[in-house]
Amino acid sequence: MAENRIVAVAPPSHQLVGLVVSFAELTKFALVGYAAGSARSALERWLQGHPDQAVRYAAQSDSSLAVKSMALAMDSAAFIVRGAIGDELKKGELVELDVVDFDVSYPLYAVYSSVENLGEGARRYLDQLRAIWSRIQTRAAERAVI
Repeated sequence: MAENRIVAVAPPSHQLVGLVVSFAELTKFALVGYAAGSARSALERWLQGHPDQAVRYAAQSDSSLAVKSMALAMDSAAFIVRGAIGDELKKGELVELDVVDFDVSYPLYAVYSSVENLGEGARRYLDQLRAIWSRIQTRAAERAVI
């Protein structure tokens, strides 16, 4: 259905905010991230292709809300799914870090047996999800250009 991108973020007071950094520079800091799940698996697969890179975690959770809360409370950088931080970015509570050599995403799926078996309401819901995701991706691309 879409791609879910993992990004590095930090509170505005973090010393990496405003800098262009490498993944190796980022991981000199203990980070906050997911303990399990699709995002953690995607990051681990990326790390397998970069055996010279390692991540030290200061804290981990399965919840995006908890990852955000811990990053803010600990003034720490964090790996998080881009779609989970829109409000925090808009409010200036978190800042996306500019990590030049890090680009990780994984597919986001809506699972159903077939469109033919879906009721009208479920089809409309899927269409709404697709439209929302498309707007999120477009806004993220526009911000990246600015």
